[in-house]
Amino acid sequence: MPDPPPAAPRAGTPPTRLPSRRGATPPRPTFLNLCGDYRFLRGGYWALVDAELNGVESRPTPMQAVTAQNVAAALLVAARNGIPCAEWRVAKKPSEVEPPCVLVPNSGQTDTYYHVQSPRSAASQWRSATQNGTRAALLVRKAGPLRSLKAITGVTAHGPYDLAWSVWAVFGIPLCTVWYLDTPDGPRFVSLDPLPLHELTERELRLYEEVSQRPMSPS
Repeated sequence: MPDPPPAAPRAGTPPTRLPSRRGATPPRPTFLNLCGDYRFLRGGYWALVDAELNGVESRPTPMQAVTAQNVAAALLVAARNGIPCAEWRVAKKPSEVEPPCVLVPNSGQTDTYYHVQSPRSAASQWRSATQNGTRAALLVRKAGPLRSLKAITGVTAHGPYDLAWSVWAVFGIPLCTVWYLDTPDGPRFVSLDPLPLHELTERELRLYEEVSQRPMSPS
């Protein structure tokens, strides 16, 4: 198993400076994609592909962007890298939906989640989440309320701070909305959604100005 992501810095901490190495080879240029929407075949995704074709390291990489937009893949990668995740499985038919739970469409990043509170609504919610059975949907057991945070290069204004930092360390997504279950045992990762730059508040933009002075690598 790989080592867990490093501990997250708290908002307001001074930036870390990289040590000076005279005569060292200059680092490769890095493209930090602040589009906030890296879904497959969107403009943000093609910008990542263009950077890779031109030999420029990007954050995220095209592979990270594709992984993040697939909920099942993101959960598997997160769990393998030590991020606590919600309990989930694929809901193949309405009879497999056991409330209380959340149905999460697996067809790309989405900000639509279907809360199933009773057996009466299970079938209709499953049809909506799977587009009448044509798409896959994940059943996430509701061990706590579903919440979200805005992550800006691994930092968030309100917490949970460790989760935001771990997502940045694993997925390399500069701007994203992180969905998680707020359980008695701590936050449990669920999925990632796009976070366009223009949706950031003035306070969040100031936070980005601060963290932009830090090294890009979380290690």
